[in-house]
Amino acid sequence: AARGQRQIGQSLKDAPLKYWTRSCCESDETIFRVRRGPDYKRNGQKAPSGPTLFECVGMDIFKVPKKVTHICNYVKLPELPPERRGLAGGVPPYFVVNAQLPGYDPPNPLWGSPMTDGPGYSVVAYLAMKPETQALLRSPEPLSPALQLLKDFITNDEDRVRFKAMVNVLNIEDLNIGFALRRLMTEYNMKPVLTRPQHSFYTDNATYFEIDADVHLFSYVARKGLSMLRPTLSDVILDIGVTIEGWSDEELPETILSCVHTHHMDLEKGEVVDFTRAPSVKQTK
Repeated sequence: AARGQRQIGQSLKDAPLKYWTRSCCESDETIFRVRRGPDYKRNGQKAPSGPTLFECVGMDIFKVPKKVTHICNYVKLPELPPERRGLAGGVPPYFVVNAQLPGYDPPNPLWGSPMTDGPGYSVVAYLAMKPETQALLRSPEPLSPALQLLKDFITNDEDRVRFKAMVNVLNIEDLNIGFALRRLMTEYNMKPVLTRPQHSFYTDNATYFEIDADVHLFSYVARKGLSMLRPTLSDVILDIGVTIEGWSDEELPETILSCVHTHHMDLEKGEVVDFTRAPSVKQTK
């Protein structure tokens, strides 16, 4: 990358567990149970995910005065080998997830003034398509349900309502939190959450596809829970997985796109950045 361009992963260390207090690494996709057929609507059957389609090559935490959109305008993605560059079946080699988290207490909806922006954080995961995924997308053979879902999600606007995330907090009982928050976390642990309609998408149609999930616009209950948890987030150990929701038998089984394991992720130690003053970058040559 050119001198002065921001590189990915500078704010988090990718390391074996227990060695650094702020780190992330790839998680085990089989801990996530995803939809499977036949007739999921009637049977509701789920099974451990098959192999992921992308690998997480880095994460970042940015502290920002206002939410930042289109993070790929400001962070240079690693250059890939020639054989891994370009579109594969219409899908770029990088999939970037930018979770925009509020850093303020949400106003009470009954008497407070609505607040949809302000100081907060961007937690960003950079996912690179696996070579085997690219080979299958470029093959003339019929695609698997998961690969067809991925292709449709990227290339068809109407399919972009299907993006969802699952969070598995491993140490709920060890956290210094109140009964109500502990009960809320236990109830929603590992439950899939669709990001629609609080998301937006960006792509250069060559190098990356980015989804920005705007938690500033989530329900009051969700934002209040995050606000209550924020002081103890540095103690949380969790797995995060993302996928695209399958509806019909022809679209199942689902597959986790990518998943990461993070521990002691302290938002307050994120890199302080005012992206309104940051130089923009161009990903493609």
